[in-house]
Amino acid sequence: MSSNLKVNTILPSTGSNIGIGTNGGELNVDGGCKVQVGTALTLGHSTGVQFSTQNLHSTGFEVNQINASGIVTASHFYGNGANLTSLPSQVTINNAAANRVLTSDGGTTINGEANLTFDGTNLDLASNNYLRLGGGNEFQIWHNGGTGNSNIKQVTGDMYFYTGSDLNMHIRDGTSVDLYYANNKRLETTNAGVECTGNLKFTGSGNGIDFSVGAAGASQSNVLDEYEEGVWTPALTDASSGGGAYVNPPSNMNARYIKIGRLVHLHFGVHAIGGTAAVANFNTSNPIYITGLPFPCLAQHSKHFVSMGYMPTIIEKNTFASLSQYNTWMDFQYHGHNTSTGAGYQVRWNMIHVSSNAGYGNIAFDLMYETYP
Repeated sequence: MSSNLKVNTILPSTGSNIGIGTNGGELNVDGGCKVQVGTALTLGHSTGVQFSTQNLHSTGFEVNQINASGIVTASHFYGNGANLTSLPSQVTINNAAANRVLTSDGGTTINGEANLTFDGTNLDLASNNYLRLGGGNEFQIWHNGGTGNSNIKQVTGDMYFYTGSDLNMHIRDGTSVDLYYANNKRLETTNAGVECTGNLKFTGSGNGIDFSVGAAGASQSNVLDEYEEGVWTPALTDASSGGGAYVNPPSNMNARYIKIGRLVHLHFGVHAIGGTAAVANFNTSNPIYITGLPFPCLAQHSKHFVSMGYMPTIIEKNTFASLSQYNTWMDFQYHGHNTSTGAGYQVRWNMIHVSSNAGYGNIAFDLMYETYP
């Protein structure tokens, strides 16, 4: 049997407190009901304890102990946490120092790496430690502290060096090195030596190909520092300097040279020399001179045999060219001895039928001489 008591207001008999079950009794609220304390606190069976944005008391809300089996959340927790239990293991940092990069052992230990530091600008790796790239550490960079050498190593595969999109160098796996210019290969090392695509150019005086290996003596010069070939422009005259010159040399004149180091190979050939206009400026009774050699002669050169047309008597006497020392001209002599000068006899223009009539004269020779270094 139950009884209901309904009152509008319960007032204490004395004082301002109302006690319910002060001897250990309880105040039971039906599950569908709530106890509302002002606007700050609501107690209910289904709603639990709810706090509004207002404070329960001007001095705050004090709880001696909270027992929770779920998750407790708050914007802030206060205290030193000394009495917290069931916390995960704390992280330990070893070898900590300024700028050291931190690494983990996969657990709760972090280590400061003395050989790897970063100051915000520079990443520094100490000597004898490797920077390794690739899934199999194929590419490696390190500095040898013992030798002071820096090293780059490709364990397997090839290496390529680019500037922008242009390939500059290709290092093949264990075989060769290729150098490129504008993506075109210019130099390749092989098992036999070096292969060059294009010209090999030496700059600076005295530089060239050094053949000193196997040289006969250390005092010998073994550097080939020049190779040149081209044409030269001879002048047909009746004196070594000044004098008259052949007008409009014939179109069939051929004059070429090849210079290797200090050695000059000279080629010259012309035929059908003569005619009124051609010889108007010089005396055909004078000796034959050719000036305009491409390089000056280092020493007096003679006995360079030449062929001269329409000179049967002279041909029989071995005609030869004579180069003047330190100069760029030559004259021609034939075998014999000039008692007045002590030299061979000079060949004159009219001796090869060069005159104002139609030309019959021919001159041809190939000779070598030494020039200045």
